[in-house]
Amino acid sequence: MTDLSQNRGADETPGKPQHLKRVSRIKHVILQKYLPAWAVILGSRHQRLAYFDCFAGPGTYELEGQPVAGSPIIAVNSAIEYLRSHPTQRLIMCLIEDDRNQVLELQKNVTNLQPYPANLTVNINCADSKKLVPDLLSKIDRLCPSFFLIDPYGHPLPIPTINSILRRDRTEALINLMWFRINMDLSNPLMKMRMDELFGDDDWSRQPFMHMRGAERETRFIEYFKSRLSCRFALPFKIRYDPEDIHGGSRTKYYLLHVSNHVKAALLMKEII
Repeated sequence: MTDLSQNRGADETPGKPQHLKRVSRIKHVILQKYLPAWAVILGSRHQRLAYFDCFAGPGTYELEGQPVAGSPIIAVNSAIEYLRSHPTQRLIMCLIEDDRNQVLELQKNVTNLQPYPANLTVNINCADSKKLVPDLLSKIDRLCPSFFLIDPYGHPLPIPTINSILRRDRTEALINLMWFRINMDLSNPLMKMRMDELFGDDDWSRQPFMHMRGAERETRFIEYFKSRLSCRFALPFKIRYDPEDIHGGSRTKYYLLHVSNHVKAALLMKEII
């Protein structure tokens, strides 16, 4: 996950695993608990499932001096465990990362999990998810039940793309919404084009939260963001700054936003959180 530096969740030193702050570990714990239950529930009625990590990263990190698995390794491990006990099922995983060096690290790290079960397909794509995901959606008429992890630096996939995902049946997503970065960009004229891209229009610039501050601005922005999503359920979970951050205090760093169209998915995620 992201800090104020120009990487997506780690303090990067050449030749060493990226450092993962404790607060950023929350997403990984959620995945470890949610994905097995998600696979069992949807796999009971569907033979094929799909998982998309739109900003996969290198696969492993360092936390408190110890190596820890990143989201793609957690997901692949969950898939392997699930398919061992469900041999008639099939799971397709699409791991997307646009940094070639991180792709090389990811390829090396997933190699340690091979050989995969015959009914597991893992595709690693060195690509920009903002281009690849819309292209995939345009070429696939229907998706099997799918889970999207949308976890970039700064802003997530544009809302029109997220809505294209959510309009697919039995498809849900976990979005890492970086409030601290968005809050800075809202009032920055140089970032208007980026904010327009995020929402797909400039309606955001005429909202009341633009003239608010502090907790009121944060609350109203999250409400507006949720209102722009094509889903029945949007559950935001607030994540505060890590104690090791040099500034931030008890303020909100980011939100994990689980979005879905099925009450079972929303209740399961709420229970896990």
